[in-house]
Amino acid sequence: MGIRDWFRTDYPASFQQAETGLRSPFMPASSHLQVVTAPNLPNGLVTVGKALAVPPVARAVALYSTVIASFDLDAVEGSAPIWAQQTGAVTSAFGTASTTPGHRWALMLQDLLFTNATLLWKDNIDSEYRPVDGLSHVARNRWSLDSEGYVEIDGTRQDTRHLVLVEGIMPAGFLDYGQASVNHYHQLQTAILNRASMPAPLLDLHINDANFQPADAVYGENGELLEEGELEEMARKWGEARRSPNGAVAISPHWLDVKALGDGRMDMLVEARNAVRLDVANYLNINAAMLDGNNGTSDTYSNTLQNQNELLNLSMRMFLQPIEARLSQNDVTPEGTVLKFDTSKFDTTTDAKGNAGSAVAPAPEDGTAND
Repeated sequence: MGIRDWFRTDYPASFQQAETGLRSPFMPASSHLQVVTAPNLPNGLVTVGKALAVPPVARAVALYSTVIASFDLDAVEGSAPIWAQQTGAVTSAFGTASTTPGHRWALMLQDLLFTNATLLWKDNIDSEYRPVDGLSHVARNRWSLDSEGYVEIDGTRQDTRHLVLVEGIMPAGFLDYGQASVNHYHQLQTAILNRASMPAPLLDLHINDANFQPADAVYGENGELLEEGELEEMARKWGEARRSPNGAVAISPHWLDVKALGDGRMDMLVEARNAVRLDVANYLNINAAMLDGNNGTSDTYSNTLQNQNELLNLSMRMFLQPIEARLSQNDVTPEGTVLKFDTSKFDTTTDAKGNAGSAVAPAPEDGTAND
């Protein structure tokens, strides 16, 4: 199977960045480049910067990246190639200039997580088109697939003999299927910040005097406002007082009742934001408890070993497996060579009791019970 056979044209939107004319999904939150917003995306294009501004997304990416960066890629059959453990500078036409193997794995995982594909560049190849001494990561914002399914780097179609395209096992990446949750979180965050600065969303200045005749606004000959109307002025001043960072003191006439509408509680908004964490956990195939920022609680530590094994066996495998399988193909490693990540330093076995998942120590060899 050649590298060209790995290419196809039915990729999701995040693969076809050259076709959209918008911007790379890996563009940071701030950039000197002009951004074009598509009219059919009411909440704006979800980029990596916008997704990482959602705390549970940032935590999941950090967990995944930290774990995979600690793994070595070894050969379980055959011999591991030089580039698998290569450190130091890598001279490459398109790849990352200098990176450790752990950094390379982390970058590849992030590509797979966000866009379900990652690309490596073989700078020097042998007669079988395998990398000789270097295999470097190509930044996701530099490459895309053209209409025929070929890789373009910086807008130019490349020789497929130098490319290693690694596809994820999901139909699409998080930037595609997680857009609603990312936009929802940012909307909730804005609503919470607004409510925090203005706990009572509406203030009613209720006039009790039925005979009250407010003065109307006075306009000049050219339509300019000369004197503000009494009711408008009253509403404006009360609004300014409510927004004062140091609070305010008001004197109300006997004919005016001030009524705050709404109780100012944010329970529903906070619960909705927590629900986003659960959605993100499902999207990214990770235990929601691991995305909770309340570290140090008893229930966190009681399930540490179980969560660790679940992260490795159920969550990390979603990214480890496609990388291992692709790098074991004949255009990357010699025939018969099978590469696997060494997860032994992370993998543990626990003995747990009941459904609570509390990890317990193994029984003493003398048969006495644990305290």
